[in-house]
Amino acid sequence: MKRKIEHILILAGLFLAPACGGGKEKCQLTPAEGSLAGYYQVTVTCPDRSFSSTQVPSVRFGENFAVKIQVIDSHAISATVQGVPEPGKVDVSIDTDGSEQILKAAFTYLPAADPVFDRMFAIGASWTMGVQSGSFSPEGQLNGPAAQFARRVGAYFPLPLVKFAVPAPVQVADLIGHCSPEDLVNIKLGGIEEVVSYVSRQNEISLAVIREDPDIQVQNLAIGGAKIHDVIYGGGAMKRIDIAFLENLVYFPRAPLAKIFVTPEVGSQLDLVEAGHPTLVMITDLFANDLAPAVFKDGLADPALATPLDSFRDDTRTLLSRLSATGAEVFVGNLGHPITLPWLKEKIKVLEHEGHIQEIDKMMAEIETMVEQYTGIFAEEASPYSNIHIVDLASAFAEIDGNGLLVGSETLTTRMFGGLISLDGIHPSRTGYALYANLFLESVNTVRGLDLPLVDLAPVLADDPLSPSAIQAAGLDPDLCQ
Repeated sequence: MKRKIEHILILAGLFLAPACGGGKEKCQLTPAEGSLAGYYQVTVTCPDRSFSSTQVPSVRFGENFAVKIQVIDSHAISATVQGVPEPGKVDVSIDTDGSEQILKAAFTYLPAADPVFDRMFAIGASWTMGVQSGSFSPEGQLNGPAAQFARRVGAYFPLPLVKFAVPAPVQVADLIGHCSPEDLVNIKLGGIEEVVSYVSRQNEISLAVIREDPDIQVQNLAIGGAKIHDVIYGGGAMKRIDIAFLENLVYFPRAPLAKIFVTPEVGSQLDLVEAGHPTLVMITDLFANDLAPAVFKDGLADPALATPLDSFRDDTRTLLSRLSATGAEVFVGNLGHPITLPWLKEKIKVLEHEGHIQEIDKMMAEIETMVEQYTGIFAEEASPYSNIHIVDLASAFAEIDGNGLLVGSETLTTRMFGGLISLDGIHPSRTGYALYANLFLESVNTVRGLDLPLVDLAPVLADDPLSPSAIQAAGLDPDLCQ
């Protein structure tokens, strides 16, 4: 009987021993807990396991794979977690060539700051996407306004993280002696050509090879260049191949290469949000691209190129009705005057130099009228819905455009190289996006009666490669275009 009990205890010991470390020393996770938002590094140290840089393991925290796995030394690896939908303890799986070790309940995901963040989604265009300096990049994605917002409140918010910038971003060196980059339309088309060329050289001929984790169900669904109509129906509905291409890259990356210029079968941004049963939807730039073709073009603005007002009203009505029906709290940024952007400021200087003084006055009046018409229609259509909230981005940026913004010891401006706008003169910098995140946080606090702390802009600016001091250190005078 004694021998039988000993056998039982030995077997129990085998099953209860730590999965990593052979029962001698447990693997240690640093940190051992963190936010549902993810996108921070966790170090896994296993004294009794040997890691090799030639056989980098796959690592999974709960249901989602970690990305950017790095072998630190023979006993430690680092992994960037992507969060999970629900708080609590999760298993950590380490797999090397089919040999899997599981660390039971080794990591704890903490709950979000409020139940309203349980299922957070974002839709819209390039600002919500996190585009910076004419590029869709990992740096921009991780520091876009919705991503910074999600990290601040601890919300699960999986991103369509890419492995490299598409296309390569504008660099400080490109702008020495200039105040604005080349035509952004050419930059965008160049990015598509670059991606197709890269994909065609890989073993798997799909956009999945560009994504860090092509199978994660993303919740930042924003698509650069999208108009309201595209958000509702998808880019393929209007034969906008650039929009359809990004839609596939963002939420259907395993589409065959022959179909990457057609809106995915999974639907549009709005379709996917509805299917996700959101509790909160964030939109920073819903109708900027309805106006953009009229303004961001060669020469004088042309109102005829903007979305017709009747079409804009119909699409706005459809979108807001369907968003409201989800029951989510929907926070939508309004449209500021494009004059707050360096691109238009520099364009006006060129037009003045060419002698178009009277035409400039007429152009600015036309732009102001278009902004007023769009924002007026949007406010009218939003007013019946108690869960649609307009975030006044326009007033905030108009104030900063006039007086600047003091962050630490630096006064930031909306001018070129002023610290709030990236090097394409249109999309915000990391610090600019943090400011946008705070404007949405303030609105959520008001609506929900919360007192959530805002993003601290000082450390964001200190690490921002596009701060005035960083630009100067890179060899360009920040006052060049003031």
